[in-house]
Amino acid sequence: LMELRVAGAGHAGSRGGKSGHLFVTVKVSKHDVFRRVEDDVHVDLKLSLKQALLGGECEIPTLNGGSESLLLQAPAQPGTIKVLRNRGPPRLGGEGRGHLVIHLVLQLPKTLSPRQIALVEEFDALTTVAEPTSSASGSSAGDIWEEEEQEAARSPRARGA
Repeated sequence: LMELRVAGAGHAGSRGGKSGHLFVTVKVSKHDVFRRVEDDVHVDLKLSLKQALLGGECEIPTLNGGSESLLLQAPAQPGTIKVLRNRGPPRLGGEGRGHLVIHLVLQLPKTLSPRQIALVEEFDALTTVAEPTSSASGSSAGDIWEEEEQEAARSPRARGA
């Protein structure tokens, strides 16, 4: 809930006194896609296993009802947070815009066929887990992307809790 005060727009004062203030209470309903956190809007981008491992082009929803195409660098780690600066809602008071915060989420199938199981087992046998030595985002300081720390993805505030 948010309460706005409009000075002098309330009831007229008694015996010719100044008008009081008008107080307006605003309640923002939950949205199916977006979560508002302060000045920013958060959205989960569900990635397939192929998109997470190989990267590629993804469509993200925008606030104007459309979508925007984004190129993800491989591998795209689930839990990573990407920030599109100044792509969120207008800030109160007209001072710029908030950010569109994108949470990368891995979406796995609920069931696997025997062939898929065999392929996953074969893939697992071919891979070894190694610690990454550098950021795989490929972003530079001039990009509109800004990668946040993994800890930020785990904070209750970032999850909209």
